[in-house]
Amino acid sequence: MDLLGTTGARRIGDSLIRAADDLGQVDLERRTGRGAALLDNGTVVYHLGDRVLVDEHEIRIGGSLNGAREGLDERFWLAEAQIKLGAAASEKDMRQMAKAVMAYRWASPEDGRRMLGWMVVALIGGALEWRPHLILTAPSSVGKSWLVKQVIGRLMGPLLTKVADATPAALARKTDVSSLPIAIDEAEPSSPWVMEVFKLLRVASGGDGMRLRADGATGGVVGQQPRFTALLSCTAMPALQQADETRMTVVRLGDEVDDWPAVQAGIREATKRADAVRYRIIRRAPEIVADAARIADEFQQQGMDSREALAAAALMAGWYPWGLDQKDVYSKRKEHDDTPDGVRCLLDILALPFRTDSGLDYSMGDALRLNLAEGRLGGLYGLMVTTVADETVLAINTRNSYLKKALARTPWDQVNLRPLLLQIKGAFWSPNTLNFGSERVRGVVIPKDVLAVHGIELGDASGEKQKGF
Repeated sequence: MDLLGTTGARRIGDSLIRAADDLGQVDLERRTGRGAALLDNGTVVYHLGDRVLVDEHEIRIGGSLNGAREGLDERFWLAEAQIKLGAAASEKDMRQMAKAVMAYRWASPEDGRRMLGWMVVALIGGALEWRPHLILTAPSSVGKSWLVKQVIGRLMGPLLTKVADATPAALARKTDVSSLPIAIDEAEPSSPWVMEVFKLLRVASGGDGMRLRADGATGGVVGQQPRFTALLSCTAMPALQQADETRMTVVRLGDEVDDWPAVQAGIREATKRADAVRYRIIRRAPEIVADAARIADEFQQQGMDSREALAAAALMAGWYPWGLDQKDVYSKRKEHDDTPDGVRCLLDILALPFRTDSGLDYSMGDALRLNLAEGRLGGLYGLMVTTVADETVLAINTRNSYLKKALARTPWDQVNLRPLLLQIKGAFWSPNTLNFGSERVRGVVIPKDVLAVHGIELGDASGEKQKGF
């Protein structure tokens, strides 16, 4: 090693491994680096550097792993730096951290939920069938870097790699066969390398990826199946994302919170248990992967295409471990009649995904705000911006079957939407029928100024003018 130097030793090592691969003695496509992985028989394992975690048991790397434990197959397991595990966090710890993060300056609650879901996916994504990447976007000096350092960095600790001014070759060499997350700062769409990195991320999103060779002057990666998830921080939304949100999920920061010192203190207190939270997520990887597969199947039965279903299911499964579970979103818990959750229900409805005729994906709220509904939201989901007595309103057909299906796995899938939404001060039940596409029914009507009180914006009315009330 001293005579050859590190570069020479790597080149010789790479050549030997390539030769073994060519002779069929080593299957490079089965090399497994640190992080989560899914074995051929469906078993989820977590590579902890010097050992493998499978079924809550730790098996040392070295010698033959085949038969060491049922379900653990023979692979080219790479021994790396040890990832220490300690006591797992309690449910109380998980809820405390989730609530602290949700108090940050998100543009909407859905942005906070997506961030929490992604942080879980990022740690166990290598075992998921589909891995959405995250784009954190906000103007300069709003708090992106603080969030990455104080929340994401602390939660993921040594498992997170931070880079800037990245290139695909550099990322390929850094990730190799690892499935650990990467944070890429200053990923502005105006930078030429960003679009090239996007191409690599698209490959890393789904399936087994592809083999890459990134040989350079210092040796390089002999083969790679990228399985990692990435967070890109930028001030503007890259145009490429808009065409494929199933791979690139946007999270936006909003206005400053009212009591920033209290929010800051809450986050710092909660992240003191970041190591324990991380360990709990790692240990629950098999359960999270199973949740994602089940949810994706349900979504596809509801009519989502497979990639859209896999992306949504991954983020949703990442929400469960935070313990806000059965109360806030994505649960089947029946709401009590006296729960004043009308506004929260409306926000979750507006956060539902909607694909326009042009193939772009938006939330229903954004589609209504940007006048992108193209008349289909009223007929399909019973949501429309219309005019009543010269006043712009949001009208909702609370009996729409597709809307109810879209609310599956949320607290609202078994709830009578009419009385719930009428809890919103200023909302009322239309005395006349409304024209929702081909269906004429009565519905809940919420004036534009009432929505503005809750931070909800509407675009101009595109449907026909309704009868005055």
